[in-house]
Amino acid sequence: REFTYIRISEPIAFCFFGKTQRPRSMASQSWWLWSCCCADVDEGKSNFVSLKPAQDPLTEGFAQVHDAIMVAEQDSWNKAFAVDISKRIPHAPLGLHLDLADGQVLHVCGVRPGDNPVTRYNAVVAKDRQIMAGDYIKAINGISGSAAALAEAVLHTSRLHLVVQRPYCFGLQVDRSREPLGLDLNFSEKGTSLVITDIGPGAILRRGSDVRRHDRILMVNGVAGKPDQLLTLIKTSPIVDLLISRCL
Repeated sequence: REFTYIRISEPIAFCFFGKTQRPRSMASQSWWLWSCCCADVDEGKSNFVSLKPAQDPLTEGFAQVHDAIMVAEQDSWNKAFAVDISKRIPHAPLGLHLDLADGQVLHVCGVRPGDNPVTRYNAVVAKDRQIMAGDYIKAINGISGSAAALAEAVLHTSRLHLVVQRPYCFGLQVDRSREPLGLDLNFSEKGTSLVITDIGPGAILRRGSDVRRHDRILMVNGVAGKPDQLLTLIKTSPIVDLLISRCL
């Protein structure tokens, strides 16, 4: 199966390279974006990266990401904590929109409203222990290092011991008017961020910024939105203000 990557390589006209390649560690996996809270999840269906606009924008997810950023600004950056959650049956929805696009961890795009294991858990714990949009799930029942393996654990296990990581967020302003940013980006079409998969020559490196592979761009010029909206803002702005999230 193939995954499409985007390279921001042209400072004036935004270029989409047509090449596709298999991710190094997930070539045999059956999906890229996986939502553990939807009844229509099909294990055999491939939800790969697409350049097309998402058909089901997660509007509530954007507001949740903004709220999560506000929490991050209240001294909760870098915090990791354990969560024990039980589902009535292994295949029951968990209540999270999850993005697997970096291949290593699960990124929480949003928390589903209504009665589900996550909202029940959040209702009985302090806010600094709640699972929020923007969080990362680093490990489940001792499994770590593979987003697809973590997703499988959520899908097929009723008792879940999660290691949840609050995001480390930082801002970055970059002038891309005379040179490309030099970033390879990947995204899930129903996600709320852009994943940096590689950093090459360009404005980011010239600036000497501490930007790393697997960082996520959450907002561009103060705007959160679907990945294609974030890409358009980068394309049309000679100077971009990026809000970047990192799983430590």
